[in-house]
Amino acid sequence: MAQLRDLLGSTGSIIAYNATFERNCLKDCARLRPEWTFWLETIAPRILDLLAPFRTFHYYHPDQGGSASLKAVLPVLVGQGYKNLAIQEGSMASREFLRLQSGQVTQAERKEIRANLEAYCARDTLGMVEILDRLNGLVRK
Repeated sequence: MAQLRDLLGSTGSIIAYNATFERNCLKDCARLRPEWTFWLETIAPRILDLLAPFRTFHYYHPDQGGSASLKAVLPVLVGQGYKNLAIQEGSMASREFLRLQSGQVTQAERKEIRANLEAYCARDTLGMVEILDRLNGLVRK
């Protein structure tokens, strides 16, 4: 938690895709680690939701197939999806993370799971940066 606090700093926006989910994760963290409750409550208002323009259909492309999920938006706006990754969606990432934490995997499996999770999270994170860049480019035109 201290590393996250240091990385986020005390000012500036925190961009998330589905801010409600992320705020609920912060609440869960606060329940597990009450000593961090105050800090977690101070960052919640800084979270901006990148899902908003897609949820409200301010931006929509037919190739999204009616979905505003990051998995539907990223390929349309950025041309990059998740099909080439071992972990392709959030529930699988959660299961793999829990499997990693269980301690019931070999060292080789642990290394592979961690690499797969890092690749998945990197795609999510870079994808949000690229989506924000594309949206900014559309607004400036």
